[in-house]
Amino acid sequence: MPYTESKILCIREGEEDAATLGFPRNKTVVCEVMQPCDLYAVGALIRVALTSEAATLTVTRRVTPYSDTDATAVATLTIPTLTAAGKIVWKAPTAPVKLNAGDELKFVWANTGGNVYWKPWFEAYPRPEIKGNNTDFIESA
Repeated sequence: MPYTESKILCIREGEEDAATLGFPRNKTVVCEVMQPCDLYAVGALIRVALTSEAATLTVTRRVTPYSDTDATAVATLTIPTLTAAGKIVWKAPTAPVKLNAGDELKFVWANTGGNVYWKPWFEAYPRPEIKGNNTDFIESA
């Protein structure tokens, strides 16, 4: 399976308004994990260049949808001032993060970066697991 297909099948990217080029600063975006996978890197695709100052992007893994209870840090990125549109600023966690179906990746862009617009970016590959050995799956009676 090609890289792009693997990545897209694992995690659903956050939705954007068709009238924009992505998400503005001070925005939280949630990406849903659709199947077990290993996360190797996270980042931001810059859609409109940072105009005034560097920015911070924090990424966490949430194991319960819509809840920060038991959330764990994945990475904190510093996006340099004047990062151009079309660039991807990324960071790898200390070790690959094992994600399960039903998890979420929460991307939080701080209130910096000027008139920036961005989209979440990640590198993840499916993990060869079955429902029987994944604790997030419960078989119906």
